[in-house]
Amino acid sequence: LNEIKRIYFIIHKLKKKINMSYTISSLRCPQNHACPIIRICSVQAISQEGNKLPVIDKLKCTDCGKCAKYCPTKAPQPEELKN
Repeated sequence: LNEIKRIYFIIHKLKKKINMSYTISSLRCPQNHACPIIRICSVQAISQEGNKLPVIDKLKCTDCGKCAKYCPTKAPQPEELKN
């Protein structure tokens, strides 16, 4: 029974991971400078046009969370994707 619970927990975590992604919060990002998290993204999933709100490409993003840890305003936020 414990093994079944453990497997269920792992499956639930994986399903949640599949349905999660990061987005940049426009309320937290000042949008007045070149975004410093662009250079720390190892898969180049973050782009920015001028000083506008950066965008995270959900297809490239690996959800590693580096951007959220590095951003001084914590603008990258996890969001649940709709199926």
